[in-house]
Amino acid sequence: MLRRRSRTKPLAPMADNTTGQQLLQALQLAGFPPDELQAVRQTPDMWQQLLQFQARGGRLAHQTAGFSAANGHPQQILFYVPEDPQQRVHSRYSTLAHELGHALFFPEQWLPMDRFAHAEAYARSRELGEAHAWLNQYELCLLKQGGRSELFFPLRIENADDFGVQVRDVFGEIARMKLAGDSRERILEHLAQLNARMFPSGMGAGNRKTYGQCNRWDYALQQGEQGLPQAFARLAGRPASTDEQKLLTKFGLQPQELLEHLAEAGGGDPLHAWMQQDRHGNPLA
Repeated sequence: MLRRRSRTKPLAPMADNTTGQQLLQALQLAGFPPDELQAVRQTPDMWQQLLQFQARGGRLAHQTAGFSAANGHPQQILFYVPEDPQQRVHSRYSTLAHELGHALFFPEQWLPMDRFAHAEAYARSRELGEAHAWLNQYELCLLKQGGRSELFFPLRIENADDFGVQVRDVFGEIARMKLAGDSRERILEHLAQLNARMFPSGMGAGNRKTYGQCNRWDYALQQGEQGLPQAFARLAGRPASTDEQKLLTKFGLQPQELLEHLAEAGGGDPLHAWMQQDRHGNPLA
């Protein structure tokens, strides 16, 4: 059984009172309730990471919004804070742990797109960045002192070979791999693969691409006339639909191959048409 670190461990140093007070005030303004503020301050590893982030020039910020969200990079962690406290689901310890993972670890995730030779390299940098954030989130939540437990992290993950979706407890999978003695590198690789097949929030109606598919398509869009989007448009006489984008990136297809396959299927929904023609059958039926 995994156990949390003892609650009697001494608090991490405050650095100086002014710095500590500023950090806690910034989190309070970002909507953190008192018990979550206390957990941040009383968990030594979390507090040390927060001080490290601040020492590197990072700042905590908030913005009033009609939705709850957060994003983090080395310069800033930004919380989007609804007016209604009940809707501030990202103003909590777990979210801060995740965004600190982005801000402090694996800087390759922040390299500009033109630094990567191909779409796979770019997408992998983004996926490994998310893997580091998830692992940091898990490890800090395991050590959390006070507040509510945040050790259940379910996400919808698309199957690798078809369009079926499973709910996976990411934290549970990390715990099992750690207990089995898997290396940190192996755990990060597993998390990166899960992230590639995870569905982003805020994609808009009808856009069914995963993170990995979005990253690969975004890279292709920057390639101009030589890129996959332009090649598809020249053959089809129109831009690729979001479902066609998904098929091209999920299965590594060329435009001609996809268009011929869909034509043989007689049109209709591209995802259904693809699986109906595939020899493995249609898992959506």
